[in-house]
Amino acid sequence: VAQMMFAMLTSGQMSQQFTDLEVFALLVGSLCHDIDHRGTTNQFQKLSDSPLANLYSTSFMEYHHFNHFLTISQVEGNNIFKSLNEKEYADFLDLTKTTILATDLALYFKHKALFKQLVENPSTNWDDGENRVLLRSMMITGCDLSAITKPWEVQRMVAEKIASEFFNQGDIERD
Repeated sequence: VAQMMFAMLTSGQMSQQFTDLEVFALLVGSLCHDIDHRGTTNQFQKLSDSPLANLYSTSFMEYHHFNHFLTISQVEGNNIFKSLNEKEYADFLDLTKTTILATDLALYFKHKALFKQLVENPSTNWDDGENRVLLRSMMITGCDLSAITKPWEVQRMVAEKIASEFFNQGDIERD
């Protein structure tokens, strides 16, 4: 995911669309978007009445990933953000949270039609705050689903890991 985000920002020249802080948040978000993943879906979390589902109202796993990132980043020696001033840090956290939450595919499907309209409209103002959020969200989703663009061996490995997670979740549901 991080490799694809880096490629989009550099080779795809998407970094020109964003501030340095937005680029930083996209990269950090792409690195941390699945941190401490439990191998189950949000729907499973909800139906099993898991502690995560009780803790968060929606996007259970994504909120967990973000909060886990926060916990790790605030440990002494891990805070690579200490050079940011208070406002920059607050903005960075908001941008990173938005990036990680955007990996919830339910949000992607909710916003896909609007994004298509914006892309097809040549007069879309990509400097508009909501349009920027949507663009960043679609970028991280594309990166999260980018395994299909990798060489076959990588695709196969990713597919096997995902299938294994689904089978494990099915075993838990059955029991």
